Amino acid sequence: MRYMLLMNYGEVESHCPPMSEWTPEDIQAHIAFQHALNDELTKLGELVDAQGLAGPDVAKFVVADGVNPPVITDGPYPESKELLAGYRMVDVDTEAALWRSRRRCPPRRVWGVRRSASPSRSAK
Repeated sequence: MRYMLLMNYGEVESHCPPMSEWTPEDIQAHIAFQHALNDELTKLGELVDAQGLAGPDVAKFVVADGVNPPVITDGPYPESKELLAGYRMVDVDTEAALWRSRRRCPPRRVWGVRRSASPSRSAK
């Protein structure tokens, strides 16, 4: 089963300040943790993809109706509390394995979890 772990940017329910307010040491520790987790999941054969995304200060919002040219506006907006900071796609045999990997995710971060509609690699 494939799952996508979605990490939000900022305080959304975690009371963790946005990365722009972290010390350089905290940023380096966070990046090192992400690399170590990716290495571990790769060795287990569970990592499909992982990406950190640029901050909301460079976000663009696109609204398209399929008929007219899309409307593109700059972000962020103060009311946009839930911007995506990054994601990790994993392919695990059981939901229990998903929660095992989730326990290794950074503390004080809120992760959304979505099951993929695509079949897992093992099902192909």
